[in-house]
This record gives sequence, structure tokens and C-alpha cells, in this order.
Amino acid sequence: EAGLGFQEALGEAQKLGYAEADPTLDVDGHDAAQKLLVASMLAFDSEVDQSEMLVEGIRAIDEIRRGGENFASKEVEGVIIAHPDVVNVAVVPVPDPLFQQEAKAVVVLRTEATATAADLWRWCDDRLAKYKVPRYIEFRDTLPVSGTGRIQKQTLRDQGIAGLGDTHDRRQEMAKT
Repeated sequence: EAGLGFQEALGEAQKLGYAEADPTLDVDGHDAAQKLLVASMLAFDSEVDQSEMLVEGIRAIDEIRRGGENFASKEVEGVIIAHPDVVNVAVVPVPDPLFQQEAKAVVVLRTEATATAADLWRWCDDRLAKYKVPRYIEFRDTLPVSGTGRIQKQTLRDQGIAGLGDTHDRRQEMAKT
């Protein structure tokens, strides 16, 4: 399976903010950029084949299956985190009897932010395909993180639709209007 070469993959990792290295440095016979790239790929559970190519390896737990469509939660997170009132976000799948899964965004707003769930849905509507817009938005003060600082998405998935914060259901809120 063909993948991206190191330079292209490094460029992608840098765009996402995961690789900040001086590629001229040599560490144990490998340049630092390559080592950071491999670390980035491992963080995304990607695989490196013997020809040092990046092979797509989206984590199954970060994929949302809504109806007949599959999409990565990271894409939705990237759109929501770009909202000026959002400081942190995690998107997880939650069970749905009709669509198999729905997307739920757990959002941490900036102090004194005024964004509402409706504001974030409008923001997503302008930037994502309709099926990728989260049905549920939950507001919290913080997200659960591990000792290494990674968001514990499994904890969020285990908490289900209601979660522990202020959760909004787009279908129910649309029915009110």
C-alpha cells in the first residue's frame, strides 16, 4: 500500500502541529525530524513500512460510522477548535438506533465565552458535510486527560450521550423551534 514519503508526511504533521524539529539534527544516525515523524505516526496509531513510508492507520476508536458514512473525529475536532470561543474539544461516537452512531462533541469554552450549542452547529454547518456535524454538543470545564496529557476519549465514550456536563441534542433543539 503506497503512502506518503517522509518529507510529505512531515509537512502534514507540521501543519497539524505535531512535528516541530530541525531536520538537520542527527540523533542516533537518524535525523530528528524523522524520529519526531515516527513518534507522531505512533501517536495516531499509523504504521511505518520497511521503505519508511507512512501508511494510513486511522484508529478505529477515532472513526465515526454514521449511517453509511465513515469519518474521522479529528476532522470534526479541527473545525470546532478553530471557533474563537473554543479552547479544547474531543469528538467521540455515541450509539444511535437509526444511524448506528452519532458524533458527540465535548467542548471546553474559553473563560467568559458566549458560544452556544446552536452557534457551534452553525459553525460546523458552514464547514463540514451535513453527516459530519455532531448531533450532540456537551459543554464542560475540562476534558479527562491521561498522565501524558492525552485526552481520554474512551472515558468520554463510556459516559455516553448524557455525559457529565451540559449536553445539547440538535434534533431535540430543532424540534422546539
